[in-house]
Amino acid sequence: MKKLIVLLLSTLFLFASARYISPLPLPQTQFMNLDTYECNDYCLRRFLQNEQYFSFLAHLDPQKAKDFHVEYNRLAQLLHLTPLEVGKAVKITLIVHENLKRVATKSMKALLSYLLAQDVKFESTTKLIPNGAPLSQYIEPDSFNIIIATIYDKDDMANMPSMQSIYIPTLNKNSLGVQSYAQFGGIDYFKQLRALKSFMNQNVAIFYLQDSPLSQELTNYFVANSSGKRVKTYALKKDDKNAARYIKDNGYLKNASILFNTPLVKTAMIVSQMNYYNIESNSKFSTQINLNEKFFDLLHPKLRNGFFFANAIGPLPQKVDGFAQLIGENIDFNWIEYSTICGSDAILAQHGLQRLFHEPLVNGQLEYDTHILQATRYNLFDFQKPQESSQEF
Repeated sequence: MKKLIVLLLSTLFLFASARYISPLPLPQTQFMNLDTYECNDYCLRRFLQNEQYFSFLAHLDPQKAKDFHVEYNRLAQLLHLTPLEVGKAVKITLIVHENLKRVATKSMKALLSYLLAQDVKFESTTKLIPNGAPLSQYIEPDSFNIIIATIYDKDDMANMPSMQSIYIPTLNKNSLGVQSYAQFGGIDYFKQLRALKSFMNQNVAIFYLQDSPLSQELTNYFVANSSGKRVKTYALKKDDKNAARYIKDNGYLKNASILFNTPLVKTAMIVSQMNYYNIESNSKFSTQINLNEKFFDLLHPKLRNGFFFANAIGPLPQKVDGFAQLIGENIDFNWIEYSTICGSDAILAQHGLQRLFHEPLVNGQLEYDTHILQATRYNLFDFQKPQESSQEF
């Protein structure tokens, strides 16, 4: 019996779990200075220039740390040190529906790259909202410098609070038709269409999705303002796996400039089938909706030639690009991420932060330059930056 009790007690101790916080302190990183000489400002800067970062941290006098807070905080981020507190923290909250977690993650990574480049203290939070619920109901006045709401439904703007600290990177103010005090960063697709039109010939063919509001809106706009052009449209559905009925023996496509108001997967399917039926178009065009790094994965190299894109994403500041690459993010092909950091940059400039981007906020809308990119077999390059006119076609 005693042996049985001992065995049971041993088993209990084996599976016991700790209920109390360990009294041991958390591990800390320290850099020991083993040199006997003093290191002045010149000495510290020499360490930085020679990339002797551990020596810099070991010799840095706490009383002089604030003079080197930019360099110190950059290293602190990489080495998990406690950053120096200089000035007030930038506060940002991101509000997004639960089914857009991936968008939220990528947007926060882009913001992290920007804030690290600015070398400022910041506090960021993400609020995940139930799918289908209006985001405007979850926006409350707070001490945040910026509230970023990724809204795709224009109807959600009806009850938006009157706060200039709200930034919506996904909608263009000019397309809303409602009064709002929020700031907007959505792309002006109509402006991109106007820029592309000057490169098209007299015959234009448009492929679009019947069940996509954006695709229909772009197509209707082009057709309604296409004076001097002969336009034919070809409607597809999202579940269509074949466009041969529009392509086979269609001589019009051979002499036409083709505008793709379709997502990239559909565009790649159409272009591949055009190649199969020996339809070589005059040139191919798209707004931002097809400008994606997967363009080079989905299209064969010989099918990429003659593709022109309207692009709103400008060159990234070197520091922002460096930090983005460090955390594995490519902002060059993601306009929502670019809009997120450009808008944040413009709004934070109103709080005294130095601007890194040049895109201005005009009457609550972020304004982008339109670059025309031309695809070759393996690259994209700037073809032309046309003079944009506010007039219709």
